Amino acid sequence: MPSVKRQAAEVIAREHHLSIQRACRIVGLSRTAFYRVPRSSAARDAAVISVLNGMVAKRPRWGFWKCFDRMRIEGHPWNHKRVHRVYCALRLNLPRRTKRRLPTRQPLPLEAPSELNRIWSLDFMHDTLYDGRRFRTLNVLDDGNRQALGIEVATSIPSQRAIRVMNQLIELHGKPDALRLDNGTELTSHAFVEWAKEQGIELRFIEPGKPNQNAFIERFNKTYRTEVLNAYVFESIEQVQVSVAPYDVRQGNFIGAAVNTVTRSGTNQFTASVYHRLRTQDYVGTEKVHTDDSGRPFSAVVTERGDGTNDVAVLAPTATASLRS
Repeated sequence: MPSVKRQAAEVIAREHHLSIQRACRIVGLSRTAFYRVPRSSAARDAAVISVLNGMVAKRPRWGFWKCFDRMRIEGHPWNHKRVHRVYCALRLNLPRRTKRRLPTRQPLPLEAPSELNRIWSLDFMHDTLYDGRRFRTLNVLDDGNRQALGIEVATSIPSQRAIRVMNQLIELHGKPDALRLDNGTELTSHAFVEWAKEQGIELRFIEPGKPNQNAFIERFNKTYRTEVLNAYVFESIEQVQVSVAPYDVRQGNFIGAAVNTVTRSGTNQFTASVYHRLRTQDYVGTEKVHTDDSGRPFSAVVTERGDGTNDVAVLAPTATASLRS
């Protein structure tokens, strides 16, 4: 190495009183290399390091060849061997985990509106079935009366499905003025944000790591977790969907939660308050016309079972749904 040979030539010239020319000839070092001022690799490659760091900061997922091609487009003259040496020295060739960057959220007061359909709260929950399969729930709450408007249950709830659920709830209950929600990827996606903009609905995102700013739905989630998800063992998604309807605990604010009952020919949607009304003994054995919370008529039959429970058969024009209480 030139640095070692330079030190050897200095020792020979000093101790044996030889000229620099002869000392360099003995160790096999040119006088140009001997007199050249040594520079550290960091100082020598400072320009390459600066350009590489700038590119990686803007494009964290770019690899070596994308960075090198961009350097050539920008007119930098370094060859690929030098750039790759610096790239490895900076340890940019190792897998990098990038932190998910969230925009700064302004803290908003937790309002309790005195009217319905002013502010809805949204939040996700997750649990597992008996066989280990995971599922999620999307809970929607009206902050005006703490009423659960909908609980969507599925193995996956992407942004498009969340939009479909919101459209169904708006058709049933009307459009809210604002939505209070966290910073999940489904709710911060471009599709959901554009949908809210088209609907004229304000999105009130809470600060990351501050679930207390969405306290109404968090309180609802606690009750739903302890009274339903942790209280029963579910073997299928359909059982989780059906379990919401007969849950009649007014303290838990489940009255009015929209439930989907899957049938052979389609899906009927009604509310837990209607289901509770149909379960009363006054309707056993009779077919009567009832109205749901939106005032729409439907026909239902309640039959008594031998084990002390009731079956509610909701008769729709296109499908018949049966739900055991």
